[in-house]
Amino acid sequence: MAYPTGTPVKEQVLDNLKTTLELIAGGASYHTTLRGVHRLRGVNAMQLQQFPAVIIDVAGTAHDDGVNGMVSCSMDVNLVAVITDRTDPAQELEWLAADIKRALLIDVTRGGAAVDTKFVSDDIQISDDVTSVAAVQVQARVRFRHLYADPNTSI
Repeated sequence: MAYPTGTPVKEQVLDNLKTTLELIAGGASYHTTLRGVHRLRGVNAMQLQQFPAVIIDVAGTAHDDGVNGMVSCSMDVNLVAVITDRTDPAQELEWLAADIKRALLIDVTRGGAAVDTKFVSDDIQISDDVTSVAAVQVQARVRFRHLYADPNTSI
């Protein structure tokens, strides 16, 4: 049997998350305009050059081999939104968390690759006065399914 070609469903979901978050722009629908959305690949908040920004970090993916050749997956994703505004960071972070949730709720199926997207938690972290960075971590859980023999085919 030849190995399947294409993009794994998990990557399709993560690509959709990134693309969706990149559309956050202040105006009638959002409070904030994001200056960057990054997958966590050795990037941390202190290395970012433009703010506000979001770092997408996969916290883990659970797999359940189901019936009929299907695998059900549940992926926890930490969306770490970082700002440098020290005027009212708590308010800015609350607005940013709300913007992230609003954007992701527009299509909970992640472009048809997922069953649903739900929010697990959010947590604001404001640093001391030494650094100007503050962050909110929004944790989302995305459930998706793929064929047992083909992790690139969503079902």
